[in-house]
Amino acid sequence: MFGFTRPRSPNRLYRQAYARCCMHQHLHYGLTSLPWLSYEAVLVYLAALDAQFISLPTGTPTCCRLSTSRRYLQQPDAQVAEFCASVGMLLVSIKLDDDVRDGGGWLAKLLQWKYRHASSKVHEYFTRLDPDFSSRIQQFISNHLALEQLPAPSLSDYVKPTADAFGYVFSLLSRLTLPENKLADSSPINLVNGETWLAELGRHVGAAIIAFDCAVDWQNDQRTGAYNPLQSLAEAEQALLTCRAHLWQAVSSLRATLGPDSQTAQLLEARAAQLPSLQTTPVCERAWNSFSNWDFLRQRRYVYAGDCGGCDCSGCDGCDGCSGCEGGGGDCGACGGDGHDHCHGCGCGDHRSHYCDCFCDPCCFGGTDASSSPNKKKKPTDTTQPSEPPEEETT
Repeated sequence: MFGFTRPRSPNRLYRQAYARCCMHQHLHYGLTSLPWLSYEAVLVYLAALDAQFISLPTGTPTCCRLSTSRRYLQQPDAQVAEFCASVGMLLVSIKLDDDVRDGGGWLAKLLQWKYRHASSKVHEYFTRLDPDFSSRIQQFISNHLALEQLPAPSLSDYVKPTADAFGYVFSLLSRLTLPENKLADSSPINLVNGETWLAELGRHVGAAIIAFDCAVDWQNDQRTGAYNPLQSLAEAEQALLTCRAHLWQAVSSLRATLGPDSQTAQLLEARAAQLPSLQTTPVCERAWNSFSNWDFLRQRRYVYAGDCGGCDCSGCDGCDGCSGCEGGGGDCGACGGDGHDHCHGCGCGDHRSHYCDCFCDPCCFGGTDASSSPNKKKKPTDTTQPSEPPEEETT
């Protein structure tokens, strides 16, 4: 969940909103809570600015430089900033409890113990806004855990508890009272009427986060045995489409409610456009593939199927599909069309193995000379003259 709504290129207004949330989280929950500052909390602050519930105090910096002051409690955005900081710490509390429940190690338990006072303070804060807060949050968590006991719930069912929880928490912003804020009194969208669109914003953001998390983690979850309702790449791609759809619905709702210039809508619109495709090779994997071409990273005495330069395997099923290897009469540049079948039993035949186990260099690596393998040193060319010239043929 952390970082999903982070903008790629934050503008000055966003950096100021981030700084205000940072100052108040430092003030209310301590310096050690700042590594957990939530981008979703900043999103709520930005939405409050769009709705004109608050205004940025004069001289707000774009970076707090880890400073804070109790005088911030007297500024017009104090209650909204405290609310946003509490949203961030609530997400941390739920995340740490989930890690421990899932069998997390000593680090998860240590962090849960470290932030136990902040967690209690968060629940006390939200209980002042809704006396049933703790029980409602626990019900959302129980509904989510119940879905994980099912073999294969649909994605729409799986994201619902989290979406409802985000919608509920975001809507609690409408229960604040800002008597000293003249701007909120003159806002076309007052706090009481803001409950509906705040809840809708939270539901779409929560659903998008869970759909995105399931999509990008499905392969790793299958490998580690962690629960994930998605079972294939096609389902993961569909989950990304679902994520994008929720973001666009949130954008449409915000612009209809707050106007076409809503900064929150622009942020979510940019996030929807930046969603990756799971078919795209990650940057880290592309970098490793590039580094693996360096000799000092290669395993000795192995030739890599990815180095196949003589046979263009993009147009066939590896060397097994080449006419030269199959019938002996083709013009396959990799094997010279000599008709041997060395490639039929090795990993490079399907072009998916990292290295060729059978060392059939003449077949896979451009010519009949084994020295053509990129992992082996070429034999020095013999420049000596033969002792006797060959006899010329006579007709």
